[in-house]
Amino acid sequence: MTDQSIGLLIKLKNRMKTEVDGEITEREFSVQIKVSPEMYSTCFTGINQGDELMVSGYIVVDTIMIEGREHPLDYMRVVATSKLAHIPKPLKGLDKVALIRSDIKPTLKGEIPSWDFSFESP
Repeated sequence: MTDQSIGLLIKLKNRMKTEVDGEITEREFSVQIKVSPEMYSTCFTGINQGDELMVSGYIVVDTIMIEGREHPLDYMRVVATSKLAHIPKPLKGLDKVALIRSDIKPTLKGEIPSWDFSFESP
């Protein structure tokens, strides 16, 4: 019997390019994907650190106020709705090739970032 209260939190590295007045800037940061206990037990078992994943989901943005900060902070995460693909990490000695790419184009404050997803286990 498995514990139905266990879920999964996946951290994805995100690269975002934006263009403002002809100047292109690129940032890299992590995006968290929350997987419910029900989804974890049905389609997210057997995933290991270094595996490549493609998931579908929806973006949730929370605005939080941190003590000592003048302005609020937008905290973004993705809630997974399904697993589209899973490619296990290549064996040691083989070159790792990024086989999965997902371009999600959310509209957040007028910006349209592109997302490069790779899996990291917490």
